[in-house]
Amino acid sequence: MRSQKLRWEGGSIGDKSVNEMRPCDPDDIYRAVKQLFSGGHIHRAHVQVLHRFGVLDRSPDFRCPEEIIAHRLWEEALDKMTSILRKKEIVEWT
Repeated sequence: MRSQKLRWEGGSIGDKSVNEMRPCDPDDIYRAVKQLFSGGHIHRAHVQVLHRFGVLDRSPDFRCPEEIIAHRLWEEALDKMTSILRKKEIVEWT
């Protein structure tokens, strides 16, 4: 999400001001989410949670009662995305 925020602000991924390495391009994540959504593997609620907490730059906190459902949706979506991103060698096997 940090890379996407940088894009929205007019920067580019290769800016020298960005000191962190990023594991993949924002488009990789977009394509994975689109593939999962189109295939019915995740639903609108998953996408909304991914967006909302991505913008907040944090995951939902399962200890917070109002974020329990969001946490479940987040975990489900990330689990499914991980499979796709592993095939592209973006996410390592552990």
